[in-house]
Amino acid sequence: MAEKKKTNIILFSGDYDKTMAAYIIANGAAAYDHDVTIFHTFWGLNALRKDEKVQPKNHLWRKCLVK
Repeated sequence: MAEKKKTNIILFSGDYDKTMAAYIIANGAAAYDHDVTIFHTFWGLNALRKDEKVQPKNHLWRKCLVK
């Protein structure tokens, strides 16, 4: 049995053009039956963030601390 090939991509930037290029390459590698891993560095994490701010839910322990 042949070993499955692996593709690793390091995303250094959250810019749209660089992010889309990395995802297109990953999609092509997955189509060729590779195991694909995309590692997002500090600036690359911006590609995964939402634009709007997310409000955290107020849990019981937080209500006790904020008094």
